[in-house]
Amino acid sequence: MNKPPRLLILGGGIAGLSAGIYGRLNGFDTTILEASEHVGGVCQSWQRHGFNVNGSLHWLLGSSEKHSFYALWKELGLTERLDIYNHANFLQYKTKNGQWISLPTDADELYHSLVKIAPEDETLIKEWAEAIKTLSAHEMQFPDPDFWSKLIAIVKMVVLDFPMLSTLFHWHDVTLGAFSSKFQNPELRELILNLWLPEMSMAFFLIQQAGAHAGAAGYPLGGSGAFTGALLENYQHLGGTLIPQCKVTDLLIEGGKCLGALNEAGEKFTADAVISAIDGHYLIHQLLQKTDFSHVLSNQFLSLKPFPGLFYFTAGFSKKVKTGPSSIIGESLGFQNTVLVGGIAYHRANFQIYNFDPGLSPTHSTLVTAMFHTSFEFWNQLNKGSKKLYQLSKEKANARILEEFLLHYPELDGHLVFCESATPVTYETSTGNYQGSYEGWLPNPTGVKTTIPPTIHGLSHFFLAGHWTTPGGGMPPAALSGRNAVGLACHALGMKFLHRAEDFEKD
Repeated sequence: MNKPPRLLILGGGIAGLSAGIYGRLNGFDTTILEASEHVGGVCQSWQRHGFNVNGSLHWLLGSSEKHSFYALWKELGLTERLDIYNHANFLQYKTKNGQWISLPTDADELYHSLVKIAPEDETLIKEWAEAIKTLSAHEMQFPDPDFWSKLIAIVKMVVLDFPMLSTLFHWHDVTLGAFSSKFQNPELRELILNLWLPEMSMAFFLIQQAGAHAGAAGYPLGGSGAFTGALLENYQHLGGTLIPQCKVTDLLIEGGKCLGALNEAGEKFTADAVISAIDGHYLIHQLLQKTDFSHVLSNQFLSLKPFPGLFYFTAGFSKKVKTGPSSIIGESLGFQNTVLVGGIAYHRANFQIYNFDPGLSPTHSTLVTAMFHTSFEFWNQLNKGSKKLYQLSKEKANARILEEFLLHYPELDGHLVFCESATPVTYETSTGNYQGSYEGWLPNPTGVKTTIPPTIHGLSHFFLAGHWTTPGGGMPPAALSGRNAVGLACHALGMKFLHRAEDFEKD
């Protein structure tokens, strides 16, 4: 009896787990090598004093059958393993005078809600809402990883989905910051700036809003831990092998073909095909440094801008606080006094209060998180120079953030159970992501039109996956890249690529 082909996957993040599942479904003997103790990469949760802190996942594009990405999650075995919660709002914004502005996920409700607040900006608001509805009605499909499938998808998009194409083209070079500056209403200007990074392309953001408008950008209850746990459960159920705490330090390359990898203990792992789902910077400057292939990727990597590092604030309280309607991003709360986080001045932040997910907190308790973009260099230099000063700087930032948050929810004062934070150094140490960048390349106008090929010219049987191959990052592109890398491995070995649920049932 012939042995199944061996597939070696470097990295157990979302892309690596996806590649592992598709590898098993296609008959590969799969092994995932993960450098840390935990799988999931950035998509993790952690336990603190009875709280289950959600580390990253706020919404999942394709969470219902109304979106094409639903098929991807079904194939990965997630649809039967996860419960989805749908927010009615994208953001709850508290103005300086204490009034709340809701940003509904439904485009028509968004239009009517915002026009009441800023009738002077009706034309812009209508254009915004219509773009969301157009993209929702003509969503982008994901083709198979072969030439003809991609060509058919492109032709279909040009012929049948031209409204989507023209909408994306129109908004492609418009950043959130530029769009914000067009509004006359000062509250809406600031609200839009607090949706995400100002240099992010509006086209990328509108795709997220289109999914939410369709009711297909829900939140998996249990957060990051539940999502990653479901992927791992399915992978192991299918018979895949995972080796944690196994850092790869070198590739086995012979005659222009990748034959496997070595770990830091000198153990050799051979395979018929290798998928790299690890940090792109580490791949180029460590694994490919001594080869002739590093320059192939380095130019593209140098031309793109990564997401900035993240200061992730978390706090748990032994009292349940009453809040308004929940939202995908959370509540945008202004600060009475400036808060310095890693040398950057903040005047407000988006706080997520997880009352909608009771599984994350003990009974009658409240879990709060907030994200602050910050400088990796600031925290890295502190950490290298004085770990004591590094810790003190974290605690000082935590205290100031907590102080400002409690001004909005004074009833929680005196009920603090824990308060801590992760810096870009934490992210780089625990996930391997270069400079703590939590989603790889930033989807600015340059990033969203840049394509990074999943193969390296001249190096066969080696394929790339992960958010470093797709500007904008996030769960769907990461999982899709793992799927497509397996498809390429199948083609390289002369195997039929099975990926649709009906294919698995017939096989």
